[in-house]
Amino acid sequence: MNTTNILVAASLLLALPLSACAPKRVAWSDPSLPENQVQIEVLAPAGVLEQGASSDEPGVRARALDILIRTAPTPDAGGIAKRALWDPDGWVQQEAVRALADRMADPKVAAEAVTLLESFVRRTDALADPYARGAAAVRLAAAGHMDTKDALHTAWKKERADWRAAPLQLGALALGDREALKPLAETLANGDIALETDFLLDIGRSGETELADALREGDEWIEDEVRLPYAVARLMLGDDSGAKPVEQAINGSDPLVALEALDYLVELDHDKVVNLVRKGRTGGTDLSRAYAHMALAARGEEKATIYLDAMLSMDPEVRALAARLSAKAAANPDLDKKVDRIARKVLETALGDEDVRVRLAALRGATRVGGLLPEPPVRAHLADELLAVRVEAAGALLARGS
Repeated sequence: MNTTNILVAASLLLALPLSACAPKRVAWSDPSLPENQVQIEVLAPAGVLEQGASSDEPGVRARALDILIRTAPTPDAGGIAKRALWDPDGWVQQEAVRALADRMADPKVAAEAVTLLESFVRRTDALADPYARGAAAVRLAAAGHMDTKDALHTAWKKERADWRAAPLQLGALALGDREALKPLAETLANGDIALETDFLLDIGRSGETELADALREGDEWIEDEVRLPYAVARLMLGDDSGAKPVEQAINGSDPLVALEALDYLVELDHDKVVNLVRKGRTGGTDLSRAYAHMALAARGEEKATIYLDAMLSMDPEVRALAARLSAKAAANPDLDKKVDRIARKVLETALGDEDVRVRLAALRGATRVGGLLPEPPVRAHLADELLAVRVEAAGALLARGS
């Protein structure tokens, strides 16, 4: 997923109880059409999330449902999770799976989250996205829930299209179905898969080193868009040859390719991956070098004041990265409280940025670090003219308990 996709977030879903405050109306001017006035109804966070959950844009729906699943008293309060898992868009289903998987870590609601995921894995209807089903099985297996192996074994055996069978095979393999290894390796070697980077990163996390050979063989056949996640997966599986194409991307002259490569790396806690980020400080473009420096600051390897400097940049991509990665640094328990103060200043500045990418990154960051920001500047964004921004503001308020 590229930087824009990460920053330009979504919106949210069903009805949580609305506050007693009556909604207010605020008139906003569209800067591109100064003669027009757009009426924005300022709703409580729950109302904003419901708007997002009803959006025609899958990314907005996915984000709205994700936030609600994570913040509701129970994962399926008001039918939230089921609505997401029955969404016609596979990306919405995949985001719901990841949210439910995270809720398995909460002992109070873990049983409900497991039941929802297991029911989803067992579905046989055509609407259930195979990449979402496979991802659910992988996460259930990681938590020790192995009861859906037979269902997935049957599913991948029946599937005629290799690219749809592959994620089901990976899920079955994680659940202990060793028969799934050979056909999965053959599909990866043939390069006959969809552009689903999270699936390929799950391949890398699987520990199935035999798949590294298949990925290396498939590198000759895959589309260019899949080459980077193939290489990252190889690297994670212990194949050092995966490092070269990733390093070339980071240090190359194409800033979009460099950002894409770094996007794959910054959330992965893997020694060889981190070494590539370190190398990114010296090559590539001004933007990719700034990205690498700020990513390492979130690990405590560089001074956090780099985020303050980045907010002075004329490039909105740099400012958006500062907002995103300063929040990541603040969420790192190994860093001292000085980082919290720096992140708060960065996020408060970013909230008032003229570029929507920066505002979205700031609000997403505020969601990550909960109560780091005071409520008023976050709440003000419930009146933003863009639904995606309003949804992120609602998520940030729910994260801080407002």
